[in-house]
Amino acid sequence: MRNPRPSHRLARGAAAGAAAALLALGLTACTMTMDKKGDGDEPKKVDIQTPFGGLKVRTEVDPKEIGLPVYAGARQVPDERHDSGSANVTLGVPGFGMKVIAAKFESDDSSDKVLEFYRKELKTYGNVTECKGDLDLKGDPGSQEVTCKDDPVHRDKVELAVGKGSTHRIVSIEPNAAGCKFALVYLQFRGKEGTM
Repeated sequence: MRNPRPSHRLARGAAAGAAAALLALGLTACTMTMDKKGDGDEPKKVDIQTPFGGLKVRTEVDPKEIGLPVYAGARQVPDERHDSGSANVTLGVPGFGMKVIAAKFESDDSSDKVLEFYRKELKTYGNVTECKGDLDLKGDPGSQEVTCKDDPVHRDKVELAVGKGSTHRIVSIEPNAAGCKFALVYLQFRGKEGTM
């Protein structure tokens, strides 16, 4: 089984952590709705509401929700078993909220061309941090800063990030045969006083 990259694990990890948090709060007076693609398929929509908060998970994502254009000619990575390639996860509990939207794509163009495109696009949101390998978010939700990890293993991958505080946009790009694969990610956190 493939070991997913950190940017791809964000949505999956967020969903798992959010679900665990809601279960830990208790399921009294809980309502849950699930919308499946077809018989035996994983759900494409899950909504859980408890008196303590709610969790919404969508596996069908409109890339416009991320706030970045899709590189011309890129194709959304097709569904694989247990990995839709896209996720929109929203968690809201008293004092904390989180939204993660992620989508994976592939292009026949080189990673250098795609990288140059997203460097320009991300600049519209502020100063861009560029990491060879993986990036990390340091600090408390709502006041996080982007830093680069020392990662000699994934040096062929480049991650770009913009934002500080509660909202971040991330692009992860790596070579794939003659082209490349890339992921677009939107992260938003809410603390006690913030809204989503």
